[in-house]
Amino acid sequence: MALSRGTTQAARRFAEQQASRLRAIPANEIFMGTVATVTAGGAADGIAALVTVTPERGTDALTVNSYPDSYTPGVGDPVLCVIAKSQLHILHRCIGQP
Repeated sequence: MALSRGTTQAARRFAEQQASRLRAIPANEIFMGTVATVTAGGAADGIAALVTVTPERGTDALTVNSYPDSYTPGVGDPVLCVIAKSQLHILHRCIGQP
């Protein structure tokens, strides 16, 4: 089933906004963030969760490309992230804070 023209345009607009926000963070920079949303089964494979993270510096939430298979994302989790190849990756959930 083909997407409507309006849906296609909205998807392209969203993708460009996402890319623009990612470009604002230097590549290979490691930074802290907070999990903003978790949509169970929302990833492209239909199994993994679709996750967004709000970087510590307060930009809008960004869609995560990957996270460790040993981690179950939860809203509000503090996470260590990196931008690599123009994609956001969660390295791990941060625990044991004083």
